[in-house]
Amino acid sequence: MLESETSIQCDIVAPSETLRRELAQIAQICAVDLKLALPLKIHEAAGDPTSFETTIHLSVHVESAIADDAIWNLACRIACFCPQARITTHIENARQYA
Repeated sequence: MLESETSIQCDIVAPSETLRRELAQIAQICAVDLKLALPLKIHEAAGDPTSFETTIHLSVHVESAIADDAIWNLACRIACFCPQARITTHIENARQYA
C-alpha cells in the first residue's frame, strides 16, 4: 500500500525553521478543523535562506481525493491563512506505474 493511500502528505519548504514550524501548525489545525478522513503527514525541508519563497505541497491518492472533498478545502484554507506561501495539490495514481 502506498503512503499516499493512508495519509495526506504535506511537504513544507521554507527558508527558516521557525516559519516551517508555524506553517506545519497551521496546516495541522486546518486538517483537524476539516475533520479529514486521512491523517496529515507533515515533512519539513529547508529552503533557500536568501529566498522568501515558501511552498506547501499536498499529495493524496486519487481515490481519497474523490471520496473526501474536504481534502480540496484543506488547500484553500491553508492558502487563506498562509497568503505568502505557494500551495500545490498533487493527486497520485501510482498503481498504474507500479
